[in-house]
Amino acid sequence: MSLPEDEDADEEIRANWSLWRFMGKWPMIAAISLGLLFLTFNPLLSGLLPYLRAGWPAFQTAVWLKQSDPWKARGTVGLVFHLCMAGFLAGSCGVACIVGTILVADAFNREPNQVALMIALGAILFGCLLSFIFGWLGVVIAVRHRIRVYVMSNLYQVCRGDFRIAMALPPHVHRTNPANFIIAIAATVPLLALWFVMMLASMPAPGNNEEETKMVLFVLSLLPLVGIMCIAVVVFLSRRIMASSPADCWGADIPTATDEETNWYRAAD
Repeated sequence: MSLPEDEDADEEIRANWSLWRFMGKWPMIAAISLGLLFLTFNPLLSGLLPYLRAGWPAFQTAVWLKQSDPWKARGTVGLVFHLCMAGFLAGSCGVACIVGTILVADAFNREPNQVALMIALGAILFGCLLSFIFGWLGVVIAVRHRIRVYVMSNLYQVCRGDFRIAMALPPHVHRTNPANFIIAIAATVPLLALWFVMMLASMPAPGNNEEETKMVLFVLSLLPLVGIMCIAVVVFLSRRIMASSPADCWGADIPTATDEETNWYRAAD
């Protein structure tokens, strides 16, 4: 006895979804990437799937938070912080894939595709730049709106697309908060970049000018002070905006919400 058309469609959707989830598993992605690596020795082709897969959960969570969080400012903070984490995870995986491609190519006396290698490196550097911009923007918005931040790349999967679960997650669901890492990058990179620019500007011209040499030594002596400033800024921001648990972030009251429609989880208490 054949199934009705709607049941056939449901079966097909379930089958396609199962295939998609199977294709998204790391063992399958690793097998495909290794196959492409040995066939092409092209770091762009062999590293593309791992690169996208590493950042996908955080990217999915970022978009979901922006769409689901009833507190718009917190949704924006969740978006940019998780986009920053997506870029970092993807970039780290991309670097590992490039190093692996070079090592495998050397072991087989092959030359990796240089054009693809430069494109892959450029994509990773661009992703790192975007991650810093997103992290810095997230810190500014969180400080401005006094929002406690928690980063959990797989939050969307844990909550199964239901935001109500996020505000009630117990602390042991995710023991570490990578938001501190993002805060550190956003706070320290500008200070270190400023010191580096000062260092370049003070470099002596040919001729070994004594005054310029003293300026270089002075800028070098500022590095410990810059390091102390970086630590102080990170500690200050972490205490101000980093959440101790998921519920400390997503379970917080919405300051501007007074009616049940926009503050539904408080009304349900």
